Amino acid sequence: MTDIILVEDDEHLRYGLDFNLKKEGFLVRSFESAEAGLASWREAPCDLFLLDIMLPGQSGLQMLEEIRTTDSDCPVVMLTARSDESDAVLALDLGADDYVRKPFGVSELIARLRRIMKRSHGDHKAALHLGAWAIDLDNYQLQSSKKSVALTNIEASILAILLEHPGTVISRQDLLERVWGQGMSTLTRTLDNHVARLRRKIEDDPKHPTLILTVHGVGYKTAI
Repeated sequence: MTDIILVEDDEHLRYGLDFNLKKEGFLVRSFESAEAGLASWREAPCDLFLLDIMLPGQSGLQMLEEIRTTDSDCPVVMLTARSDESDAVLALDLGADDYVRKPFGVSELIARLRRIMKRSHGDHKAALHLGAWAIDLDNYQLQSSKKSVALTNIEASILAILLEHPGTVISRQDLLERVWGQGMSTLTRTLDNHVARLRRKIEDDPKHPTLILTVHGVGYKTAI
């Protein structure tokens, strides 16, 4: 069973999410503050975090930062109000795997969580290379002669898809459907921000990439 730490200060929403997630077979630890959620996580790690961005005391973004200092792999999904576009982008930059805008449908949220967990435990090809990087998707790691870099689940999934056909353009729509699932209302900006974050990890000059290339109006491809 997937063990989720849910942090949401809205009592009614927290209760509803807790009830529906448990009904779908998830184990859920629910908290109204980041501090309580972090305390529970330190006592017993979880499989996935579901965090509201706006929380009393420590924010969801601050909690995300703290999680990522010691755990680069555990999936984190952020909940954000429609007006929090900048916060959503910042969440991706800090290492969130996905974000869901309020108000949202519980069925879509659950579909997103299941897909993230499937991706997290999926099989990857281990011996891949891109430029000077050796890519270990099983362990979410990039290794060069100079350094080792950790990947998030979504970054690993994007790389895996692009490297299936090196040098071939993969459309944004194809990437969105294969990473997030058909029918998910994920914005292309979400994908673009993940690609930008990935470039900052692997490119010598992220503003002038040579490994992951943009084909304007279409999508992305890897250098051959």
